[in-house]
Amino acid sequence: TLRSPENAPRTVTLQVHISSVKINPKQPALIHGWTTPYDGDEYVEDFTEHGMNVWPALISKDEMRKRGIRLLTLQQFSADEKAIRDQLRQIKAAGLDYSDWYFGIRDEPGADTPEKLKDFIDVAKAIRKVDSKARICFNPSEAASLKTFQILAPYCDFWLPYTLHLSPHYNGPEKRKIYTPKPWLWYTTPCNWDKSPELPHQMYSQIRSIASQPGHCLGTAFF
Repeated sequence: TLRSPENAPRTVTLQVHISSVKINPKQPALIHGWTTPYDGDEYVEDFTEHGMNVWPALISKDEMRKRGIRLLTLQQFSADEKAIRDQLRQIKAAGLDYSDWYFGIRDEPGADTPEKLKDFIDVAKAIRKVDSKARICFNPSEAASLKTFQILAPYCDFWLPYTLHLSPHYNGPEKRKIYTPKPWLWYTTPCNWDKSPELPHQMYSQIRSIASQPGHCLGTAFF
Protein backbone atom coordinates (compact mmCIF):
# COMPACT_ATOMS: atom_id res chain seq x y z
CA THR A 1 0.00 0.00 0.00
CA LEU A 2 1.38 3.38 -1.07
CA ARG A 3 0.62 6.38 1.11
CA SER A 4 1.41 10.08 0.86
CA PRO A 5 0.02 13.27 2.51
CA GLU A 6 -1.44 14.55 -0.76
CA ASN A 7 -3.08 11.37 -2.06
CA ALA A 8 -5.40 8.66 -0.92
CA PRO A 9 -3.80 5.30 -0.12
CA ARG A 10 -3.36 3.06 -3.13
CA THR A 11 -2.88 -0.69 -3.06
CA VAL A 12 -0.71 -2.28 -5.73
CA THR A 13 -0.59 -6.03 -6.23
CA LEU A 14 2.95 -7.31 -6.79
CA GLN A 15 4.06 -10.55 -8.33
CA VAL A 16 7.45 -11.64 -6.96
CA HIS A 17 9.61 -14.37 -8.45
CA ILE A 18 12.46 -15.70 -6.28
CA SER A 19 15.37 -17.41 -8.00
CA SER A 20 18.21 -19.32 -6.43
CA VAL A 21 21.51 -17.52 -6.91
CA LYS A 22 24.98 -18.98 -6.88
CA ILE A 23 27.98 -16.67 -6.77
CA ASN A 24 30.85 -17.82 -8.95
CA PRO A 25 33.68 -15.31 -8.65
CA LYS A 26 36.39 -15.40 -11.28
CA GLN A 27 38.98 -15.66 -8.52
CA PRO A 28 37.57 -17.10 -5.29
CA ALA A 29 39.29 -15.85 -2.16
CA LEU A 30 41.96 -18.10 -0.70
CA ILE A 31 40.98 -19.34 2.77
CA HIS A 32 43.87 -21.03 4.53
CA GLY A 33 43.56 -23.09 7.71
CA TRP A 34 47.18 -24.23 8.24
CA THR A 35 46.27 -27.80 9.12
CA THR A 36 44.68 -30.61 7.11
CA PRO A 37 41.36 -32.08 8.22
CA TYR A 38 41.26 -35.50 9.88
CA ASP A 39 41.47 -38.57 7.66
CA GLY A 40 38.21 -39.41 5.93
CA ASP A 41 36.21 -38.00 3.05
CA GLU A 42 33.55 -36.57 5.38
CA TYR A 43 36.11 -34.28 7.02
CA VAL A 44 37.61 -33.22 3.70
CA GLU A 45 34.17 -32.46 2.26
CA ASP A 46 33.30 -30.42 5.35
CA PHE A 47 36.62 -28.58 4.99
CA THR A 48 36.00 -27.60 1.37
CA GLU A 49 32.25 -26.95 1.69
CA HIS A 50 33.07 -24.29 4.29
CA GLY A 51 35.26 -22.50 1.77
CA MET A 52 38.70 -23.79 2.76
CA ASN A 53 40.78 -24.06 -0.40
CA VAL A 54 44.44 -23.91 0.64
CA TRP A 55 45.94 -27.34 1.38
CA PRO A 56 49.08 -27.55 3.57
CA ALA A 57 50.59 -30.64 1.96
CA LEU A 58 51.53 -32.09 -1.41
CA ILE A 59 48.65 -33.50 -3.46
CA SER A 60 48.30 -34.01 -7.20
CA LYS A 61 46.79 -31.55 -9.65
CA ASP A 62 43.93 -34.01 -10.22
CA GLU A 63 43.24 -34.13 -6.49
CA MET A 64 43.27 -30.32 -6.34
CA ARG A 65 40.65 -30.16 -9.09
CA LYS A 66 38.56 -32.88 -7.45
CA ARG A 67 38.56 -31.15 -4.07
CA GLY A 68 38.37 -27.54 -5.23
CA ILE A 69 41.78 -26.77 -3.73
CA ARG A 70 43.34 -23.67 -5.28
CA LEU A 71 46.75 -23.50 -3.62
CA LEU A 72 49.23 -25.76 -1.83
CA THR A 73 51.51 -24.44 0.89
CA LEU A 74 54.57 -26.66 1.20
CA GLN A 75 56.70 -25.99 4.25
CA GLN A 76 60.44 -25.98 3.67
CA PHE A 77 62.77 -26.03 6.66
CA SER A 78 65.88 -27.39 4.99
CA ALA A 79 68.60 -25.57 3.04
CA ASP A 80 69.87 -28.91 1.73
CA GLU A 81 69.86 -28.59 -2.06
CA LYS A 82 69.45 -32.33 -2.64
CA ALA A 83 66.36 -32.43 -0.41
CA ILE A 84 64.91 -29.47 -2.29
CA ARG A 85 65.59 -31.12 -5.68
CA ASP A 86 63.92 -34.32 -4.46
CA GLN A 87 60.86 -32.37 -3.35
CA LEU A 88 60.72 -30.48 -6.65
CA ARG A 89 60.77 -33.79 -8.52
CA GLN A 90 57.78 -34.95 -6.45
CA ILE A 91 55.97 -31.67 -7.19
CA LYS A 92 56.59 -32.06 -10.91
CA ALA A 93 55.45 -35.70 -10.81
CA ALA A 94 52.19 -34.54 -9.20
CA GLY A 95 51.45 -32.49 -12.34
CA LEU A 96 51.58 -29.12 -10.58
CA ASP A 97 52.25 -25.71 -12.10
CA TYR A 98 54.32 -23.09 -10.29
CA SER A 99 51.10 -21.14 -9.66
CA ASP A 100 49.64 -24.11 -7.76
CA TRP A 101 52.01 -23.95 -4.80
CA TYR A 102 54.66 -22.08 -2.88
CA PHE A 103 57.39 -22.94 -0.39
CA GLY A 104 56.60 -21.64 3.10
CA ILE A 105 60.01 -20.94 4.64
CA ARG A 106 60.28 -22.28 8.18
CA ASP A 107 57.81 -20.35 10.36
CA GLU A 108 57.17 -16.83 11.67
CA PRO A 109 60.38 -14.85 11.11
CA GLY A 110 60.58 -11.98 13.58
CA ALA A 111 64.24 -10.99 13.96
CA ASP A 112 65.63 -7.70 12.71
CA THR A 113 69.15 -8.53 11.44
CA PRO A 114 70.41 -10.74 8.60
CA GLU A 115 72.45 -12.72 11.11
CA LYS A 116 69.39 -13.57 13.21
CA LEU A 117 67.38 -14.38 10.08
CA LYS A 118 70.13 -16.54 8.60
CA ASP A 119 68.17 -19.81 8.92
CA PHE A 120 65.36 -18.32 6.82
CA ILE A 121 67.65 -16.67 4.28
CA ASP A 122 69.76 -19.80 3.80
CA VAL A 123 66.67 -21.84 2.87
CA ALA A 124 65.47 -19.15 0.47
CA LYS A 125 68.89 -18.91 -1.19
CA ALA A 126 69.07 -22.69 -1.62
CA ILE A 127 65.63 -22.74 -3.28
CA ARG A 128 66.58 -19.87 -5.58
CA LYS A 129 69.76 -21.74 -6.57
CA VAL A 130 67.93 -24.98 -7.34
CA ASP A 131 64.88 -23.46 -9.08
CA SER A 132 64.49 -19.73 -9.58
CA LYS A 133 60.82 -20.16 -10.56
CA ALA A 134 59.75 -21.71 -7.24
CA ARG A 135 57.74 -19.20 -5.22
CA ILE A 136 58.94 -18.40 -1.71
CA CYS A 137 56.63 -17.33 1.11
CA PHE A 138 57.40 -15.76 4.48
CA ASN A 139 54.87 -15.31 7.28
CA PRO A 140 56.30 -12.53 9.49
CA SER A 141 55.32 -13.02 13.10
CA GLU A 142 53.71 -10.61 15.54
CA ALA A 143 57.23 -9.65 16.66
CA ALA A 144 58.42 -8.82 13.13
CA SER A 145 59.53 -5.24 12.58
CA LEU A 146 59.85 -3.12 9.46
CA LYS A 147 63.47 -4.29 9.33
CA THR A 148 62.28 -7.92 9.14
CA PHE A 149 60.25 -7.15 6.04
CA GLN A 150 63.07 -5.17 4.45
CA ILE A 151 65.63 -7.93 4.96
CA LEU A 152 63.39 -10.72 3.64
CA ALA A 153 61.84 -8.77 0.75
CA PRO A 154 64.54 -9.67 -1.86
CA TYR A 155 63.76 -13.37 -1.37
CA CYS A 156 59.97 -13.22 -1.01
CA ASP A 157 57.40 -13.86 -3.76
CA PHE A 158 54.32 -14.36 -1.58
CA TRP A 159 53.70 -12.64 1.77
CA LEU A 160 51.63 -13.93 4.66
CA PRO A 161 52.00 -11.39 7.50
CA TYR A 162 50.38 -11.58 10.90
CA THR A 163 47.31 -9.34 11.29
CA LEU A 164 49.25 -6.82 13.41
CA HIS A 165 51.12 -5.71 10.29
CA LEU A 166 47.90 -4.51 8.66
CA SER A 167 47.62 -1.95 11.45
CA PRO A 168 48.30 1.76 10.80
CA HIS A 169 50.65 1.56 13.79
CA TYR A 170 54.03 -0.18 14.17
CA ASN A 171 55.30 1.12 10.78
CA GLY A 172 52.23 -0.41 9.15
CA PRO A 173 52.18 1.92 6.11
CA GLU A 174 55.85 1.23 5.38
CA LYS A 175 55.32 -2.52 5.72
CA ARG A 176 52.31 -2.39 3.37
CA LYS A 177 54.47 -0.78 0.69
CA ILE A 178 56.63 -3.91 0.84
CA TYR A 179 54.05 -6.71 0.96
CA THR A 180 51.01 -5.41 -0.96
CA PRO A 181 52.62 -5.31 -4.46
CA LYS A 182 53.20 -9.08 -4.20
CA PRO A 183 50.47 -11.72 -3.82
CA TRP A 184 49.60 -11.76 -0.11
CA LEU A 185 47.33 -13.17 2.57
CA TRP A 186 47.30 -12.29 6.24
CA TYR A 187 46.78 -14.57 9.19
CA THR A 188 45.20 -14.40 12.63
CA THR A 189 45.34 -16.80 15.57
CA PRO A 190 41.73 -17.37 16.68
CA CYS A 191 43.01 -20.33 18.70
CA ASN A 192 44.19 -17.73 21.22
CA TRP A 193 40.59 -16.61 21.88
CA ASP A 194 38.68 -19.71 20.85
CA LYS A 195 36.45 -19.64 23.93
CA SER A 196 34.90 -16.38 22.80
CA PRO A 197 31.27 -16.52 21.58
CA GLU A 198 32.28 -13.85 19.06
CA LEU A 199 34.70 -16.16 17.26
CA PRO A 200 32.46 -17.10 14.28
CA HIS A 201 31.52 -13.45 13.74
CA GLN A 202 35.18 -12.42 13.84
CA MET A 203 36.20 -15.07 11.32
CA TYR A 204 33.38 -14.25 8.89
CA SER A 205 34.16 -10.54 9.16
CA GLN A 206 37.79 -11.28 8.38
CA ILE A 207 36.82 -13.22 5.25
CA ARG A 208 34.38 -10.52 4.13
CA SER A 209 37.10 -7.87 4.44
CA ILE A 210 39.38 -9.55 1.85
CA ALA A 211 37.96 -7.58 -1.06
CA SER A 212 38.65 -4.26 0.67
CA GLN A 213 42.33 -4.98 1.36
CA PRO A 214 44.96 -3.02 -0.60
CA GLY A 215 47.27 -4.31 -3.29
CA HIS A 216 47.32 -7.89 -4.54
CA CYS A 217 45.45 -9.49 -1.62
CA LEU A 218 44.31 -13.03 -2.47
CA GLY A 219 42.75 -14.13 0.80
CA THR A 220 43.33 -14.76 4.48
CA ALA A 221 44.40 -17.47 6.91
CA PHE A 222 43.49 -18.69 10.39
CA PHE A 223 45.71 -20.65 12.70
